[in-house]
Amino acid sequence: DGLAGDDANYTVTLTVDQTDTADAKYDALSAVTVHAVNVDNLHGLDVGAVSGQATEAGGTATFAVALLTQPSSAVTVAVSSRDPGEGTAAPSSLTFATGSWSTAQTVTVTGVQDTVDDGTASWNVRLDPSSGDTDYNGLADTDVPVGTDDDDDPPTVTLEPGPASVSEAGGVSTVTARLSHPSGAATTVTVAASAGADTEAGDFTLSGTATLTIAAGSTTSSGTVTVTANDNTADEADGSVALTATVANDRAAADGTTMTVTDATLAITDDDDPPALSISSPRVSEGTAGAVLSFAVGLDAASGRQVTVRYADAGDGTATSNGDYTALAAGTLTFAAGETTKTVAVTVRGDTTDEPDETVRVTLSVPANATLAEGSQTAAGTI
Repeated sequence: DGLAGDDANYTVTLTVDQTDTADAKYDALSAVTVHAVNVDNLHGLDVGAVSGQATEAGGTATFAVALLTQPSSAVTVAVSSRDPGEGTAAPSSLTFATGSWSTAQTVTVTGVQDTVDDGTASWNVRLDPSSGDTDYNGLADTDVPVGTDDDDDPPTVTLEPGPASVSEAGGVSTVTARLSHPSGAATTVTVAASAGADTEAGDFTLSGTATLTIAAGSTTSSGTVTVTANDNTADEADGSVALTATVANDRAAADGTTMTVTDATLAITDDDDPPALSISSPRVSEGTAGAVLSFAVGLDAASGRQVTVRYADAGDGTATSNGDYTALAAGTLTFAAGETTKTVAVTVRGDTTDEPDETVRVTLSVPANATLAEGSQTAAGTI
């Protein structure tokens, strides 16, 4: 009847309609009286449909609340959010007097701004009635499902090697992935490493498990991905390793968006000393013409870099330039990476004069990516 009241007792009498049966057994049945109780169970909250949509940008939703039956005393309904991080509900309470129990009152739901890319978050508004009316005071809480639309862009992923520079002598760098702001879903980051400038694939090793995980709500990865430099004996330019990644995130996939990755570079510093240059002291018979005095200039180890050194006639030998040998023009020797030997050739002018042995002195200077071995700045060739 839509009215609050006590449970009501009543009776139902069951009789056989003798005009509707030809069975004498049923005709003879006496009337039966059944005693029943009408339980009054309409006490409760009448909650209307949610209208509108709460958003992080300040959008609101509303729903109406009234009572199902007239209470014997005023009913106060406490209103609160089950998830204050996602949204608020106002006012904090609704009061229904005995004379206005059926007049609906409005609850307004407002989204809360955050920095988490979490899509539409579902949460509940809690309605908790209390009253001097024992029927309403004993009612259980009512949860009203609502939601907050997200307005955050997908976070970007940044790779961070630490340290950012390692020695080629087995240096190890640990790669961390970070988000610009949290995501509502876990992010899987698969790291790849490739040779950068002045580096070959064999110069480094990426750890076997190259996957990092950033938990939902977090910005820093767990798991360990490392890059280890592999040592060698060649002096070479400092190198680098290019670190890239592919990313999987269910939140971004649901939104049809892609998370941007900021790649990183790991520097590998060379730890080998530059090779040393030396020059030989050759001897040649003067002959009559065309003999060549060949000064061998060599590196004591192959270099991974281009090596250069200048050479010139020292001008202080006993042989005469353009008399005993063709004048030697100053020049530069260039060793490509991996080369170890070059030659400075001096052409001898033969004659038939009996004379003492004579010398031509060649000097080395201004080495690049190498040093001059002790005692090798100048060498004397003998004619």
